This record gives sequence, structure tokens and C-alpha cells, in this order.
Amino acid sequence: MPFTHNLLLLKAHQGVIPTVLRDFGDMRVKIGFLLKHLKEFLTEAKGVKVAIDDADHGDDCDACVYLRNVALRLDNDLGLQAIHLGIATRLWENITHRDVVNAAETTDFLSLALSTRGILDSTFRSSLLYWKMDIRLYNKQLAESLDSLRKLKWSSMGAHLDDPALVAALDQFAALSNRLKQDSTLYADPQPTFKGKVDHFRKEDKVGLEAFFGECDEFYSALSDMVHGGTASMLSAVPPGPQIVLASDDLRFVASAHHLAELIGVTLVLAHKLLTMLYLPLLEFTLRHVEGAGTVAETVQAIASQARSRTQNLSF
Repeated sequence: MPFTHNLLLLKAHQGVIPTVLRDFGDMRVKIGFLLKHLKEFLTEAKGVKVAIDDADHGDDCDACVYLRNVALRLDNDLGLQAIHLGIATRLWENITHRDVVNAAETTDFLSLALSTRGILDSTFRSSLLYWKMDIRLYNKQLAESLDSLRKLKWSSMGAHLDDPALVAALDQFAALSNRLKQDSTLYADPQPTFKGKVDHFRKEDKVGLEAFFGECDEFYSALSDMVHGGTASMLSAVPPGPQIVLASDDLRFVASAHHLAELIGVTLVLAHKLLTMLYLPLLEFTLRHVEGAGTVAETVQAIASQARSRTQNLSF
């Protein structure tokens, strides 16, 4: 019985046939616009990090400590967005060469899946931090990161983590049960999984983002399948054997390049939506509740509003 069931599933995998349904020229215009716009958008957003640093007046009051945590998260999140943009740009350039037949490799899809999964995870993680405004959630993130770093015994990266007070704090954290790591005097993590974070925002949704959250949940699941070795999506994207050569304007390509172009476009739209519909609005929310950060919140609101107006009703 298990082998019969496996045969049914295996035949379905082997029968996956890639289909070209989109106009490459249309995708070319949209991807060019998205790459340019997202690069400009991220450059503007970096100015928010500088403004947050300026709002920190240097002492260790609660407001300044909180702003430093926000700045750390923002720097990390924008860095992941920049990595994703860089990968998308490189992959797009690789499949739009003139005078050759453009094709994509399995590794192209995997690298894009990894970077997109990274921005999904970091966006929902930070957005929950901004929404909850509970320093214990930041404590959990920092302690986990530092504890993981010091476990790299083969590396010099964690060699500086030898302060006695820090060592004691991390030892105490590592000894806690998962329940206490998620809810105790020093630490909290009410939604430790990605799906838990998405479901949390679904319940809190007051502005009609249910469809968007559903897309994020489904896309994260599909990307995870690709990253963890799922074969169906890979066979569909990069089929074995010869492929038919297609053409659009001055470009020639096979199905794998077409599928990669489509995935690039979809992930770029997703990156933009994550920033404008979730991340920046909640960053603005948290800054408005921090003494002395009101001006920075206004800047965040202006950047998000301008970005939304440029790409209103944009889809892929």
C-alpha cells in the first residue's frame, strides 16, 4: 500500500510539464520598473535609520534603549531587502542577454527562494515587535542571536562574548524551558512560528489585508518546499531534457528563464507590499509611541505614502 501510494505521487511529479503563459516583453517592462523603484525606495528608507540614531540622545533611558533596538531591527531588515534586491537584479541580468538562448538553473530558483523567505520571516518578526512594543520580545531575539553566535566554537566571531555578566545571562537563557523563553519576566515570544505571526495579524487586521496575509502564508509554504528539497516546483521550473526556444523582441529564452522571470517579478512585488503594507506602517506606529521620535514617524509615513502612490494597483 505505501509503495502503491508512492507510485501515484511519483508519476504526478514526473508528469509535471512547464507552461509558458505570460508575455516576456510585458514582464520585462514591469521588472525593470520594480528593480529601479525598489532600489530608490530602500535608499530612502536607510535615511530612517539615521534619523532614529539622531533621536537617541545618548543616555540609557528606556526610550533611547528602545530606539536602539528598533534601529538594530531596521538595519537588519533593510539589509535583507537589499540582499534580495541584489539577487533579483543579478538573476534578471543573467536571463536577458542578447544573442544567446537564455536559460535558468535550479540554483537560481533556490537562491531567490532563500532570499524571499528571509524577507518574509524578518518582516513579520519585526512587525510583531513593533506592534507589541514589549522589550521582552527584543530580549528574546537578542539572547537567541547571541547564544547562537557563541556556539560557533570553530569561529572567532563569538570570541568577544566573554563578559562575565553576559555569559551568566546567556547561560541562564539557555537553561530556560521553551515555555519560559516565550513568557517570563525577562523574555517573551507570543508567536514563535511564522504561521503564528501571520495568524496574529489576521486577527488584528482592521484595514482589509486578509488576502495579503493569505498570500504571504501560502508563498512562505511554497518557498519552504523549494528550500527543503521539494521536487515538484523544481521539475516544473527547470524541466529535464531539451527545451523549446522562444523569442520576445530581441531576446531568446527557454521555459526555465521564463519561469525565473515570473518568480523574480512576483517576489519584487511581494517585497514592495511587505514594506508598504505591513513593515513601515508598524514602524511608524511604534515610533509614534516613543518620546522624541514623532518626527521620525512622520518621515516613515511620508516614505511609505510616496512609495504606495508610485506603484498604486501594481501587480504581477
